[in-house]
Amino acid sequence: SGEYNLAESNLSDSLSIRKRVADGTDLVAETQFELANVYRMQGESGQALTMYEDCLNLLKTGSVMRADVYQAMGHLKFFARKKDEALLFYRRARDIRQTSLGTEHYSTAYCTRAIGIQQILMGGEDALETFQQLVETCNK
Repeated sequence: SGEYNLAESNLSDSLSIRKRVADGTDLVAETQFELANVYRMQGESGQALTMYEDCLNLLKTGSVMRADVYQAMGHLKFFARKKDEALLFYRRARDIRQTSLGTEHYSTAYCTRAIGIQQILMGGEDALETFQQLVETCNK
């Protein structure tokens, strides 16, 4: 917990400086994203969600970093046992990565894996098809 507190303090200081110097840039969004991750890891999901949403508001529509934010939001919802919401965020992350990085990129495959796991937990029959896509991607 001490290391998380130190990380939170340092990232908060960094965010404050970046907002003054470079407000509205990806640097601010990047710092907010990292701070949100610290909150998520400490179990402060409400604070993390707010910060993730703020990141999305700062990032341009086509930004690949939006996929990172959606992936983290999916993790947040996954551990809150909100399966439908988690699946939605994982799909958004995958769609951005497919468009920006391609279907064969590792980051896209990671999202596909998260979707498949979520589908299994939801008892969905789509999981097999999702994992087949993942295997095909990994074999390329």
